[in-house]
Amino acid sequence: MSNRENWIDIAKGLSIILVVIGHSGHLEVNHFLAWFRMPFFFFVSGLIFKYAGDFNYKAWSRIQMQKLLIPYASYGILFILSFLVFHPSIDYLLHTSIQFLYGGKILEGAHLVFWFITCLLLTRLFFGYVLRYTLAIQVSCIGGGYVLAHLLAACFPDMAFPLNMDVALVTAAYFAAGYYCKTWIKKWMADWKVLLVCFLISSTFLALDYFGVFIFQLDLKYRIFHHIFLDLIIPLSFVLLLLSVCVRIASHGLFGWISRLGVHTVTIMYLHVPVNMFIAMLFDLRYGVIPYTIIGIGIPLLISVLFQKSSILSFLFLGRLTKSQAVRKKEPFVS
Repeated sequence: MSNRENWIDIAKGLSIILVVIGHSGHLEVNHFLAWFRMPFFFFVSGLIFKYAGDFNYKAWSRIQMQKLLIPYASYGILFILSFLVFHPSIDYLLHTSIQFLYGGKILEGAHLVFWFITCLLLTRLFFGYVLRYTLAIQVSCIGGGYVLAHLLAACFPDMAFPLNMDVALVTAAYFAAGYYCKTWIKKWMADWKVLLVCFLISSTFLALDYFGVFIFQLDLKYRIFHHIFLDLIIPLSFVLLLLSVCVRIASHGLFGWISRLGVHTVTIMYLHVPVNMFIAMLFDLRYGVIPYTIIGIGIPLLISVLFQKSSILSFLFLGRLTKSQAVRKKEPFVS
């Protein structure tokens, strides 16, 4: 698979649209989107993750942390100072700063989605580390971590781990599924039998949940994952269906704007919540799913384009390496 196939960018663009819609305040829509929107993100991240054999893990880890934690800190500090205008108190400053540093499920307000960034970083570091071993050890570590996370969620449901460290053990499974399946993924997406099975699984659980026969819940941020097998089967069924749609969109040249969104997913991820919050608080507005989604995508997209025009802003808010760093990089992974 090439490093940047159009359907991959379409998949990333579609995934960020689903994330923005999920945060629009429509609880029923968010309930169903939560089944697969974040697994979709991690699966696609695994698809484009490349391993080049022997490498310097410490050097690679530093690059990964720089690419993700510098924007994390830049946006975090920016949002704390920006919303201090609406809540001018020491208590607010201390409370928000402590939440930001601790991370994970306790994050709220403008920092609502920041858990994803640290979870993605921990997922990459964990997966990159286990790749040095045999396939059997890799599967054992990832599978064992996945089971351990479910046990922790069952035994300590109210606990908030720093940076959602335990959730990274679950997301590593989705990430690994994308990585290990990259050889066969296009064949599966073209096989109507595979898609039929995925459709039957997805539609069956949607119907069971809708009619109250079996309520399925999956919310990674809040550590809501109760079914070891279904937490893989249901999200991955949706993921394969969505990816098949992305491939067909790409093959017909439709909705090219979605692929352009795929290049700006991180900026949209960070900004869609605070931008909508800022507008709502500034103008005392309340609006529905469609305006929220248009604002949450449109304004961050324009800001991302502006960031790209400045090397300093690209470094601070996009995590892009400077020219001197890029020359030294020789990174064995691409993700």
